[in-house]
Amino acid sequence: MNCEFCHGADGHKLSREHVVSQPVADAFGIDRATYLATIDGWEPQSLDFELVRMSRLSDLAVRLPCMTCNAGWMNQLEHGMASVAKWTRSGNTALTRDALRTLQRWLLKTYIVMAAIDGGSRRFGKSDDFHLLPEATRGRLLWQNDDAAMAGVTFGFARGTRAGSFGYSFGNPIITAGGVPMANHRNAGALVLRLGLLTACVAVTFFEAEVALPEPYAELRGGETFRSIRRVDGLAQVDAIRIDNDPIDVRRRLAAIEVLSSQSPAA
Repeated sequence: MNCEFCHGADGHKLSREHVVSQPVADAFGIDRATYLATIDGWEPQSLDFELVRMSRLSDLAVRLPCMTCNAGWMNQLEHGMASVAKWTRSGNTALTRDALRTLQRWLLKTYIVMAAIDGGSRRFGKSDDFHLLPEATRGRLLWQNDDAAMAGVTFGFARGTRAGSFGYSFGNPIITAGGVPMANHRNAGALVLRLGLLTACVAVTFFEAEVALPEPYAELRGGETFRSIRRVDGLAQVDAIRIDNDPIDVRRRLAAIEVLSSQSPAA
């Protein structure tokens, strides 16, 4: 299996990537000895929870990147999150654009890792027992430091109430499949993550769509203070995120083109 990010460009063996690294845990005051319930490859239509297991946060990891990626750009990303943690504690300090970009890249990287741990993406192509499509293109764009990786990704943020806490919800948002027929649960995923006082929503789609995040999660821009974002109690479930792919209903667009063609004067 090649690295999910550089696709084996460096030819090194895969290494373990943690959902929460030690540098991020230290920055946000999170205890990695905390136990969490994880579900590997759960299908939203299934009621089979035999794959549920308890894991310490320090053990929540997957062999996905190569050693070069893990020790290189990904390590820099982990240490860069310290500036984001400092922003959450400062209250009235403005978030820099660089810190926001680091946060978004870290969240997308974490989503890809969670797709492998809880989404069964590593089983794609090996059997029908997979949950989400692998993010090979986005992963490579992250490796290339290309912001095109963010295409089709929606971020929302809120201010939490518990310092040093961690929690997550991962799976499928609600999809209103009014457009492209291929829009289904396997090509849209979501992650809701509590990271200390910061709570984030990440919705990822393989198709153009309108994404509605639950209240009070909202877009975050450079220059905003932590106190300016709205406060939230608890952790939203991913099915509170709604994705509507009706804006690209190909059949409707073709019908409109046919109508216009019929109304055009003959040459």
